[in-house]
Amino acid sequence: MHKISVPVQTSLVNEKTKYKYLELLKRSNAQRVLLISMEIYGSEAQREKERKALKYAGDFFRENGIEPSIWIGQTIGHGARLAGVDFAEDENKTQQLVTLSGTEIEYTNCPFDENFRKKTGELIASLAETGIKLIFLDDDYRLSQRGDDFCCACPLHMNRIEEILGEKISREELKQKAFFDKAGKYRDAWLQAQRESLELLAKDIRKEVDKVDKSICVALCNAHSIWGVDGSSAIDVARILAGENKPVARLHPAPYWAEHCAMPLSVVFDLARMFGEFSKNSGTELIA
Repeated sequence: MHKISVPVQTSLVNEKTKYKYLELLKRSNAQRVLLISMEIYGSEAQREKERKALKYAGDFFRENGIEPSIWIGQTIGHGARLAGVDFAEDENKTQQLVTLSGTEIEYTNCPFDENFRKKTGELIASLAETGIKLIFLDDDYRLSQRGDDFCCACPLHMNRIEEILGEKISREELKQKAFFDKAGKYRDAWLQAQRESLELLAKDIRKEVDKVDKSICVALCNAHSIWGVDGSSAIDVARILAGENKPVARLHPAPYWAEHCAMPLSVVFDLARMFGEFSKNSGTELIA
């Protein structure tokens, strides 16, 4: 069974526009609306205003037969400021992601950073207070696919890798042994550390959301790297985020890649089918 889900910018839903959006959603046979939330990253006053806007739009669509959900713009970070987003002043005071070449990736956060995990968990839990039962995290929930090399090799990740190996190692040595030499303990240590950090963040998010409502599902928009070099899988992370609920994941990539990434639309579809096959029989609701 297929379900049509349509994204709508939350700030555009008001008394003048809401019935027009409802008309368009009904005409498209949409069963779910994804309320895009960008203002949630500003000051506490802005966040409170955004939560009220989400609750207003969510209540309206629910009362009119459309399931509301929330789609937030970033967690770990895209490596650039999101257009139109007014971030809080303390942005980027956490450990940033670092590539194996030693490059720090601006506007990112390492999931091993305890302060970042705490803030992110509390932020998403505050969205749960809107009464909306499904919250999507964007596809920046990944470590690699950014910068000039694989991530993450920040001090926190390097310390964990050294703990796993039981020996000191530099980024240069790790890159050679994990990615150019034969598979072995160095590659295993890389994959284990990456997986642990992604899953630790998911567990902390879930813990905070459970304090508000265990019936709320946190869903994952996946990217390529989470299926391989990041050491985990979109399904594993989606299951942790979902808690007691059925996991939900959006497949990668998206049709706009055909224009922005100069990729044939047929390749976009084939990649989505591939990730769909990876997810087969996982018990996960998939969105393409």
